[in-house]
Amino acid sequence: MKKEYLFYIITIATVILLLEVSFSFILYNNVKKDIKQDCFVNSQNSLKNMISLLNSNLFSILKEENLFKDFKFEKENRYNPNFYIFENNLFIKNGEKFYKVPEESKNIFLNIFYEKRDDGRYFSIFIDQNQIPDEVKKEFEKYYILNSSYGFFETKNFLVSYKKSKYKNLPEYTMIFWEDKNLEFKYFNDILFLFVSIHILVLVFIATFISFYINAFYTVIKDEEEAKKNLELLRINRTLTIEKFSEAIVHNINNPLTTVYGYLQILVKKRPELVRQFKLDKVIENIEFVSNQLKLLLNKKTTNIEEYIDLNEFVKNELKFLSQTFRSENISVSFYEGGGLPRLKINKNDLKMVFDNIIDNAIDALQNSSIKNIMVRTYFKNHKIFLEIEDTGEGISDEIKEKIFDLYFTTKDYQTYFKKGSGTGIGLYSVKKIVNLYNGEITFSTILSKGTTFIISFPAD
Repeated sequence: MKKEYLFYIITIATVILLLEVSFSFILYNNVKKDIKQDCFVNSQNSLKNMISLLNSNLFSILKEENLFKDFKFEKENRYNPNFYIFENNLFIKNGEKFYKVPEESKNIFLNIFYEKRDDGRYFSIFIDQNQIPDEVKKEFEKYYILNSSYGFFETKNFLVSYKKSKYKNLPEYTMIFWEDKNLEFKYFNDILFLFVSIHILVLVFIATFISFYINAFYTVIKDEEEAKKNLELLRINRTLTIEKFSEAIVHNINNPLTTVYGYLQILVKKRPELVRQFKLDKVIENIEFVSNQLKLLLNKKTTNIEEYIDLNEFVKNELKFLSQTFRSENISVSFYEGGGLPRLKINKNDLKMVFDNIIDNAIDALQNSSIKNIMVRTYFKNHKIFLEIEDTGEGISDEIKEKIFDLYFTTKDYQTYFKKGSGTGIGLYSVKKIVNLYNGEITFSTILSKGTTFIISFPAD
């Protein structure tokens, strides 16, 4: 299980949730807008019908027998200067004349203008401002001053629609309609409540799923890390066991081997004619190789003598020395020389052992490649001296990435590579040991069928 899976799941869930919330918000606003639009259309139709009814009654009221002469009010109703209630009588003003509404018509007018219905709808004409909710009255003043013929607005608790009437020989007046928003949106709010409840359940489900997934994920990660830790301990114990076993063998072999090597040196000096006859030079060469391998197994430097080495010059010399091998293998070699490198304090033979082992591995990796390139780079970064060796070989598979520095681990055919002094599973193990002895670090990156890059760094003094 990979960590990025958790990131993908949380990201997808978040995006889906945001899209759903955005869509829901847009839908909610559109529905509210439609409801308000319907309310405006319906209210305007209702007001039109009410005004028609009112006008027909007004026409019958504005007659001479209902005229009150010399009738004046001390204070006009600013909200509706055409309708007045005085001493329980209803008066209508037409121009400068006042007409009393007959008792049989009075209730009709009052019911039309001040009727409160069970469904939350209210109709009113501006006769008595005290019967209009303050928040509606206050907002309506803005529209009344603007003298708009009709309109629609909303306050905190009401949806309000109004319409003016202008008939010849009749007073100009404004009819207003207001409706309780809570009642108008009741059905919609019930649906919204259900919708939000479903969303909350979905969110709880998603949160529960993610929490379970995270818990399972970290449980698996913990188990994997524990398994890796145990595997690493097993590998370390295995390596330590092999090293101790190898040390015992090395001590038993090294002493007689040193004696044989010493006698051979004496024999070569005293009887040089025997060198060609018995190929003693090859015997000595192989003894030296075995001796060096034994020293590596003991995790010892080839010598304690250290010197300050110019890494760029060292690489140039080594590549020049190996040029014949590169030509015979048809390998192209490029060296990218880093500038400003401080000198590296190291034993030259140890550095040669590290460089040659990785180059040998690169050459072996290029055996079956159509493109045979080796790139060597040096550079200085973060107080460290870096040496990179890159090849365009077959790469390293995931199955063996963790094992390539293990002692005696090799993928090479023993019979094929033994003549070259490799294929023993000691090379990279030895390289890592030497690098560690100088407080350095070795890592690698690889892509199958593309190649491998080994990165070696040493601290600069």
